[in-house]
Amino acid sequence: MASAITVGTIQSEAALSARRVSVLLFDLLPTVPYYSGHLARALAQEENLELALASATYTHDRDFFQRMAVNKSPRCLDFAFRVPSRGIRRAFKLAEYLVNLAALRASFLKNKPDVIHVQFTPLMEHQLPFELWFLKSARRMGIKLVYTVHNLLPHEHSERLRASYAELYSIVDHFVCHDEVTSDRLKTEFGIDNKKVSVIPHGPLFSESTASGPRPLLLTGLEPNTRVVLWQGIIRPYKGISQLLRAWKQARQSGMNAALMIVGTGDQDTIDSINAEIRSLAIESSVRLDLRFVSVEELAGYYEAADVVVYPYTAVTTSGALMTGIGHGKAIIASDLPAFRQTLQNEKNALLIAHQDVNGWANALSLLTSNDDYRKRLAQRLTEDQGRRADWKQIANETARVYRTL
Repeated sequence: MASAITVGTIQSEAALSARRVSVLLFDLLPTVPYYSGHLARALAQEENLELALASATYTHDRDFFQRMAVNKSPRCLDFAFRVPSRGIRRAFKLAEYLVNLAALRASFLKNKPDVIHVQFTPLMEHQLPFELWFLKSARRMGIKLVYTVHNLLPHEHSERLRASYAELYSIVDHFVCHDEVTSDRLKTEFGIDNKKVSVIPHGPLFSESTASGPRPLLLTGLEPNTRVVLWQGIIRPYKGISQLLRAWKQARQSGMNAALMIVGTGDQDTIDSINAEIRSLAIESSVRLDLRFVSVEELAGYYEAADVVVYPYTAVTTSGALMTGIGHGKAIIASDLPAFRQTLQNEKNALLIAHQDVNGWANALSLLTSNDDYRKRLAQRLTEDQGRRADWKQIANETARVYRTL
């Protein structure tokens, strides 16, 4: 009996793998280009899978998809990234986005994919229904919809948008979540059937740039024994920079010898608020800012220079920034949130502190910048733990299985 079951299972898996599937990977803006690019490259190696990426050029890293050798959909317009003015470019991006939605929908009349795998629906965050209309239309044509839950709900104004996302989730055939916490919330909060959810981990990012980058100019003038703490990412209120700055002032007052680098870009109001808070806390001498999009090479330099990487978020579903910090083998302090606990274990491979606990954050910063052995031990353990996680080949294989099962 055991032998028969084994043979039957093998035959079933073989039949599944032989099933040819065409997939449109949908990240049209794009919103998560590095995730989409790595996934697309890995999926392209899967047998019997025809893949096209529906995405415009990523303005901040224009050659990324070419470096990844990703096959982009020829049906998509791609010109807005060339507009030099940021304000005008945003208007052109919206127009381009809407035209591309219409063009893709028209193309399905002649050559429709079996599956659309959605990475993000950015217009829904602004209560615009165009993506929902597009996906409903595709589903009426018999196209299966897969949705990766990078954010269960937008971190800002989440409750206001809950009904819109409930409508979106109701038409999805299958979901990909990166951890059990998100999977459980999806089932509990939106009533999604367990059979429609697969937990497939997030893969490592920037693995093509593991070599050291140039030493950042922000570090010019620092004493050789000054430890460096890095916050890096898209600057948004929920990512906790304000709490971090208050904890930083307290740690400096207790005698901590360290410099804080804040690296990333965001809307001007948030950036102005950060600058004002640094001045009001009188911590300008130890906080250095690079408030722009930095290249992959520069990013490698920042992580190489850092001793500690921090994630003081007030909320999170999945964090590509966390995967980047882990991939560079750094000691980590993060908010004690369910999503982070899927990867980080307090005092075993990282320090987890309640995001509102300014004293706890100050103590953690002082500890990891002063205790070299402890800091290195946490980083080494986290690197070892991550070495046992899935790589992009495994992630692509599991994702392709979802397509074929549908």
